[in-house]
Amino acid sequence: MSSRRKKEIRSHSKSSMSEAIRKMRIWTFGVMMFEFIGLGTLIAFFFLDLFGIKDVLKTEYWIYMAAALVVADLMLLWFGELRLSHIRQKNDLDASRIIGSDVQEAYNFGELGLVVTDDDNCVVWVSPLIRERHMEILDTDILAWHPELNALHEAKVSDDTTVDIKDNDAIYQVKYLSSARLYIFRDVTEHRQLSDDYHDQMMVLGVVIIDNYEDITGKTESENSDLVYKVRAEILKYFTERDSYLRRFRNDSYYLITTTKKLRTMEEDRFSILDNVHNIKEDDIYIRPTISIGIAYNANSVVRLNQMASNALDIAMSRGGDQVVVSKYGDDLTFYGGKTAQIESSGRVQFRSLGDSLQAIINSSDDILVSGHTDADMDAIGACFGIKALCNHLGKKCRIIFDADRTEKKTREAVFGSFSKEELQDILITSKEAANKITPTTLFVLVDVNATERAMGKEALEKANKIIVIDHHRVAANTDYTPVLSIVETTASSTCELITELINYMTINPKVEIPEAYATMMLGGIFLDTLNFESKSTGSRTFEAAQILMGYGAKNDRIYEFFRDDFEEVRLVASITSKLRVYRPGILYALADDTDIVDEATISKVANQLIHISDVKACFVVGRTGPNTVKVSGRSDGMSVNVQIICENIAGKNRGGGHFHMAAASFPGANVSAGETLLLDALKNHLDEAMISPNARS
Repeated sequence: MSSRRKKEIRSHSKSSMSEAIRKMRIWTFGVMMFEFIGLGTLIAFFFLDLFGIKDVLKTEYWIYMAAALVVADLMLLWFGELRLSHIRQKNDLDASRIIGSDVQEAYNFGELGLVVTDDDNCVVWVSPLIRERHMEILDTDILAWHPELNALHEAKVSDDTTVDIKDNDAIYQVKYLSSARLYIFRDVTEHRQLSDDYHDQMMVLGVVIIDNYEDITGKTESENSDLVYKVRAEILKYFTERDSYLRRFRNDSYYLITTTKKLRTMEEDRFSILDNVHNIKEDDIYIRPTISIGIAYNANSVVRLNQMASNALDIAMSRGGDQVVVSKYGDDLTFYGGKTAQIESSGRVQFRSLGDSLQAIINSSDDILVSGHTDADMDAIGACFGIKALCNHLGKKCRIIFDADRTEKKTREAVFGSFSKEELQDILITSKEAANKITPTTLFVLVDVNATERAMGKEALEKANKIIVIDHHRVAANTDYTPVLSIVETTASSTCELITELINYMTINPKVEIPEAYATMMLGGIFLDTLNFESKSTGSRTFEAAQILMGYGAKNDRIYEFFRDDFEEVRLVASITSKLRVYRPGILYALADDTDIVDEATISKVANQLIHISDVKACFVVGRTGPNTVKVSGRSDGMSVNVQIICENIAGKNRGGGHFHMAAASFPGANVSAGETLLLDALKNHLDEAMISPNARS
């Protein structure tokens, strides 16, 4: 429609309808005033009996006059309605003339309605489609009729902006042309239904795996045992009830094909299949089965969906299994489950294979950088020294990225106290120097962390082309790098334990030699992460790794020197402990003073002490670790609460996480009070999700 025609519609509609209404108001007012004055005059004459009016106007005459006035008023209203109807009909004919009968017919065919308003947003004209849809809006405020149309009048809204409204079970997309005060209504009901149907029926691809299939069959000595049969039956029942296709392609694995609509029903019940499976139990079998699922959707390529589903499953497995990871293309990952602590694995063949792969990649590299996480503790630094020892044995140049101001106090003192200044110049490199010296052929080894944001050498990591990750923490939701080798073993008590095992089982001759000082740092990392071998993560592998390191000359007495508390730390521990609070029975948290800068190790120490209180299921400690950084350290008794779920939801998956029984979160730009608020919000929203029912315990 041309601009001229828009103006014609607007001006003609306004002039005819508005003028008619204006005249009707004047006539109505005039008639009412005439009636009022005339009636008042008669009443005055009657009471004063002027001109002998009482003898003339009998009672029945008053009745006749009242009836006449009522009839006259009704005739006036009827005439006004006829007049408005005539104008409306004339406007419809004029609309066909102005926009053309062919265009009007096109509007009707395309289910487009037109509405013109005056300067006060009052509707002065509507096209036939609006009336046919029984939208009685003439002479009404269109913004009061549907307030959502106010969005079309906001300051920065262009004429291309549209708003959806629903009226009489139909959905309209409304566009507003401010220059003509014209609203265009487009019926999109069928389109929306088709769009909803399309999105409901989009293909979802998944991979389902029985996490501990080999352990189950190994214990039962039969692939077709009753336990395996029950697990498979439960999986088949769950997905069949939800109209999903399941195809087994290995003894322990299935392909899953479903739709987004069915996926929503599974998300609504938070994938109850997880609980259904690990509640299955045989009287003579003590291993509870668990499953993991990787799901992908919203991609237009089956190949991409398959890759996304496989990656999601890998993340679910690396985070300990017994969970579902849903990957929507273009969005963050979503996690469900993860309530079962992973059982310690003892696969020597696997470590031998991974160790040999690690050795081969290092051998093919000329320059190696190794980095732990920011606020590095003994496990992170000890793991770096383990990789440094391996590189030295293979004759490769390796430097540890080390920023003293971003390293935990006791760890920093241990490093400076264990090596001479000349040795440290050969061993360490700052993160800034590393970022400047990294080349396309440099191998970057990331240990004890897998999130880019928490890496000590973040800038160098972002430039690296070849990356290896070795960690014992659950994988972060999103990583912006693709490692050539990822060794993430969440059953390991510490990264130092994991690297010790890798070195020990390598098929390298002669065997790798770890210097005494390096071995002591690595054993210190195991001491730290196992709470002196008292944590739930301590297993036979932990003691074996400690024995191996002591065979290299690791010194217990040196480690005790590293971890000895000074007076200030004792004071801080006592101060934080004195501020203990109860969130609910069995769930405690404590706050450090906002004026105190507390080492991460001190916060962890308080959490370790609190979890040993009788009947405590989980505890959290909040403290300031820097001028603008707050840390939350969480501990669980290992049977009741998955603190990793809580910590991930305090500050986001890239700044929080850890293990089932030991986790932490850190975030910048906050104080202790803000940290407390975030912790309480996470507990309020996710504690029930993280709580482990007695039947779910392994």
